[in-house]
Amino acid sequence: MFPVIYYLFVTAKCLSYRGSWSLSHKRHTNGHMYYYKQTGNKTCYVRRRDEPQVLAEYKERQKWRQERKELNQQLMSLSPSERREARQQMKLYQELGLEKLPLDKDVSFDGTVLDSRAEIILYEFLKNLGIMSEHNRPIDSGSYSYWPDFTFTINGKRVYLEHMGKLDDPQYHRKQVEKIKNYKTHDIRLGENLIITSSHRYFQAPRILWQLVIRGVLSAAKARKLIKKNKNDNSYYWSDLL
Repeated sequence: MFPVIYYLFVTAKCLSYRGSWSLSHKRHTNGHMYYYKQTGNKTCYVRRRDEPQVLAEYKERQKWRQERKELNQQLMSLSPSERREARQQMKLYQELGLEKLPLDKDVSFDGTVLDSRAEIILYEFLKNLGIMSEHNRPIDSGSYSYWPDFTFTINGKRVYLEHMGKLDDPQYHRKQVEKIKNYKTHDIRLGENLIITSSHRYFQAPRILWQLVIRGVLSAAKARKLIKKNKNDNSYYWSDLL
């Protein structure tokens, strides 16, 4: 069901990229065929040297037009409920911006490009907590610049959050330690206005939530409202978070 309307969308895009025009022709008394390109009310003669390219483009347009016709027929063969669902899926596809989404980037729901899958989870996690953050807001230390993973303001106080995901990599670990030392020169200190989270091999939302609470970013009362304890197995349901 979805491929039908998806391919309709693709064919419409392909046709739009090629512009809206048609081609007509007239045979001269000398036997040669002359071609005319029509765009709206404007008709232009196609020069002999441009004929191969224009004819190839026209052939490609006709192929896409035929494809669109066949897909429309397939769409009409669906039941009314299937057509409604297909259109809803296509609207969702467009609203998510999937046709423009980069294939080599980690991207959040609102289109923010992040540096890792863990950062996407953390970014969406903060948003669901009502914490609006800036990603990679630069800090200039003179000889070197740093980009904290997340910067946000709580009760008028600027807070920085660094997520460390590759602590088993010695080189990465050394760089992070050096970064934290340099943060102190800007009065960014662990336990005051700097929060460090880590997923190492696993991303554990409860531990990160706990860090946000004990650092004063989120009240314990609000955090407790956001989770529900399962009476059967003592696990947590993140009803409003994930």
